[in-house]
Amino acid sequence: MCIRDRYMGWSNEDWEESQVQVKKKQDELVDQKLVPIYCDLIASSSKLVPKLLKEEAILGCVSLLLGGNSKAQGAFLEYMIDDERNDFLVSLKRLMDESFTIVKKGMRYLSQKYVDIIIDGGFSPSPEGAGDSMGGSSMTISFNQSGPVPTSIEEAIKRETVNDSIKAELEFSRRLYRFLQLLCEGHNEGLQNHLREQRQGGKLNGKSQNFIITAVSTLSNTIKFLNVQCLDFCEQVMNFLIESLQGPCQGNQRDMALNRIVDIAKDLLGLFDKKTEFMKRGLIEEEDKAKARKLANMCGKLMVSLIEGNTSEAEVLSKNLDFNYLKEKLKDNLADYLAELRLHNMAPLDDIHERLPADFPEEFLESFNLFILMKTLADSSEYAKSEFESKEFMTAELGHALEFYQSYTASIEIKFKDQLIRVFFTIHPACYFLSEATKEVFMKEVNRGTPNEKLEGLVEELPALIDEMEHNYFLRSLPMSLTPNRLKLVRFIASFIAALINLLIIFSFDRKTLDPTGTYSIGIDKKIRIGDNIINVGSIIDVLGIIQIAVCSIMMVLWFIVAWPPILRQGWRTITEEYTLRRKQLDEELPKDVNVRELCVSETRELLYCYGPYHRHFHDRHGKRHFGNWETRVEFWWTSVTILVSNGSFLFYLLYNVFSWLSFLVDEMFYCFQVLDIMSRFPAMNNLLHVIKTNKNAIIMVFVFDGIMAYIYATMGFNFISDYYFSSSVTQFNDSGESLCTDLLQCFINTWNMGLRAGGGMGEFLNGGASYYDGNGARFTYRFFNDLSFYLFLNVIMTEVILGIIVDSFGQLREEKNAMQDDMTNTCFICSLHRSEFARVSDGFEPHIERDHNPWNYVYFLYALEKKDETEYNGVESEIMAKYNEGDTSWFPMLRALSIPIEEKLDLEQIIEEGTKRLMDELRILAAKIQKFELALSKFVRLATPAAQQVKK
Repeated sequence: MCIRDRYMGWSNEDWEESQVQVKKKQDELVDQKLVPIYCDLIASSSKLVPKLLKEEAILGCVSLLLGGNSKAQGAFLEYMIDDERNDFLVSLKRLMDESFTIVKKGMRYLSQKYVDIIIDGGFSPSPEGAGDSMGGSSMTISFNQSGPVPTSIEEAIKRETVNDSIKAELEFSRRLYRFLQLLCEGHNEGLQNHLREQRQGGKLNGKSQNFIITAVSTLSNTIKFLNVQCLDFCEQVMNFLIESLQGPCQGNQRDMALNRIVDIAKDLLGLFDKKTEFMKRGLIEEEDKAKARKLANMCGKLMVSLIEGNTSEAEVLSKNLDFNYLKEKLKDNLADYLAELRLHNMAPLDDIHERLPADFPEEFLESFNLFILMKTLADSSEYAKSEFESKEFMTAELGHALEFYQSYTASIEIKFKDQLIRVFFTIHPACYFLSEATKEVFMKEVNRGTPNEKLEGLVEELPALIDEMEHNYFLRSLPMSLTPNRLKLVRFIASFIAALINLLIIFSFDRKTLDPTGTYSIGIDKKIRIGDNIINVGSIIDVLGIIQIAVCSIMMVLWFIVAWPPILRQGWRTITEEYTLRRKQLDEELPKDVNVRELCVSETRELLYCYGPYHRHFHDRHGKRHFGNWETRVEFWWTSVTILVSNGSFLFYLLYNVFSWLSFLVDEMFYCFQVLDIMSRFPAMNNLLHVIKTNKNAIIMVFVFDGIMAYIYATMGFNFISDYYFSSSVTQFNDSGESLCTDLLQCFINTWNMGLRAGGGMGEFLNGGASYYDGNGARFTYRFFNDLSFYLFLNVIMTEVILGIIVDSFGQLREEKNAMQDDMTNTCFICSLHRSEFARVSDGFEPHIERDHNPWNYVYFLYALEKKDETEYNGVESEIMAKYNEGDTSWFPMLRALSIPIEEKLDLEQIIEEGTKRLMDELRILAAKIQKFELALSKFVRLATPAAQQVKK
């Protein structure tokens, strides 16, 4: 396919598969000075270079800039700046004017033909070869020359078209604006300003061309003759205007505002309010009507871009807009969207929420731009606020629509170009599937050491949060609507059955039950006697055991469906993070459409660990996963199993199932281990486990030390006092008792075991004691120091050490919990300002953390950016996403909030600074006084010492 045929199909989605290779080739062509060649061709006189060659040069420029190639943009800007006579832009402007003049005449004529067909109520084909001359040009409007005569107005309109020369000019005009849009792509402020005015040495060039005003005028004229043939052209002009504003470029914002862009947008917004307008403009097919509605809704994005980062014109813009009309527009758009979902326009919000896709379609997001426009204006203008909140023309249907848009719109405050601004955005439906339990766990476990660490924790957790949102949405779409709550319910049932079984075991199991023969049975009696009634508990336990196995099996299956996919994704994400540097190298070396079937095993394994199994390299066009060879597939499964068996949650559910089977098949004693699940539900028990886990190394070292000391005492006892290791209660081989220290291993085990458990230590455990008066003073002395030292070191000190570790850990845990609760209750997670600062200057702390600095709104905002094409970002979104990808949290409003005026904040900081300075001065004075007192005391001691010695003598 040649470049001319492919041109308008080149959207970012189409070429993303080969983006790296395309950019590399673009850079090579720029280095080969292709930009000046194209520009010279376009700037040359039409007598020297035919228009067709210039058209091809424009296509070449587009191919170099596709994707917003910054290197190509820099080369174009450099050429334009060096072009002192401005020949390139003058020639470009001439081409645009000439082409649009022809397009305008042709489109006006075509629009009039549509109207004539509707008025005539039929269609009469022109004589063969007939045409209409337009101002002496070669342009003609072609009628259907062959085929059956149309039998309806719709059919006649659909067959009406223009000749190929008009289509070519329309396509060329569209291509020119595509070129201008790509020059501004990525919010290139230098080119945005240069397309508005060209300066040489700081002075305005005498041949300066204002393409911003030209585009505004083109849009205004196009709206007058807008029809099915030029919808794409009009959309391209809108895209250029939006791209020239975003960044923001305040010069372009000002020029557009002065040239009635708001009025033009209003005209376009209301162009298709009447259904008859569709037919008058040749819009018969539903696809064309949808394009027209999308074009109208783009006006919201255009006007939002007009005030992006600059709300100084908000009051003027607000007074030029009809808020009631915009509200009605939103209501109609919602009604159309709900109709596509087969819902009534007054359907309850809960019902709508159940039917919504995970992400709003791009066409419907344009409607949100209108709502965001009104919200942004209302936030900056009192007039807009009163109009937005007005109930004058409110109806039930309109109120329902506004409630819907409000429920899926939120705002955050960010730092942008050293200014604090509020950004409104759309919340995608999937965001509401982030569970409250996950939010609570994150808030409790995030590192709150410093304000920046909290924000970094939020940013680092974002991929896992997104995985959960999308997976929970997927679960909702399953026939049985499986959710994490269902898993919790099944686990609760399993815990209840385990508790019931253990209660039956406690009250029924007995090993000393008198049997009918008058002897005691050796086995376990599994019966409960209530009066004269005997209940066979064994059968009940067997039935409950079968039920428990079934419930635990269901619980395991649910875990694999509900919890395992996000865990697996997180596991692979952790693995791929270790290969970040190599992945960046592969991005430069490999095409994005690489076929893994053509790679060797070592290459596919490298791709697996660098990109993970969820990357598009391992999926074909149908979405089916393929690893290229069986070795890499085995590697994937082996690594996934490793992630599985290292997961604590999996091990818990696995052991739950194992104990259920062991209890049923082997012995009921294994049911006791399932009671641990009940204990884990209590926070105090979790705290104990946390303390033990945190201090496990210290506790292990204490036991190791105990073992070493016990070994030393055992060795000494084996050699000197082994006869004291005697127990009369052990009579297996000797009725009078047996020695407990026949060898050193036995001596060591009994010393460590009995010595630590005996309340008095070794002195209580060893048999008898040596008497000082029986002529055996050495043994008495040894026993004295042996028993006393063992008791002090092992029974008292080591026990107190362990107790101290645990008590200190509980105290530290309590302090951390109190600090966490205080931080959660009294400090904003985002800005880290204390509650007290909001009591004086705003409507309170709770509204601030719920409305202005809700941390989950920041998560939803970043999710919205993840789902958005990066070429569609405005200036604010581009900067935030760039910082997010770098792990930079400087865009968060640290220690700042719009509800606290900057003057108040400066005063507060000044007060703190002055107070700290005064405190430091007072401390220095106090330190000097202490030093002076120490010198005086030292002098007094020197003088008093001789006198004291004399008195003593």
